[in-house]
Amino acid sequence: MLPKVANINPSDYTIVYGILKKKHARTKKLNIPFFSKVTLRGIVEQLTMMG
Repeated sequence: MLPKVANINPSDYTIVYGILKKKHARTKKLNIPFFSKVTLRGIVEQLTMMG
């Protein structure tokens, strides 16, 4: 919940974005699905504009 104050300091908050995915069977590496990458990019842009 955000405080009911007009002055919100963005550095007082931490944003966590999680993607659950199994490791690739052959390479054992984690790879973010394409549409998760697209969504993450949009979220990062929005948060950057907010400060």
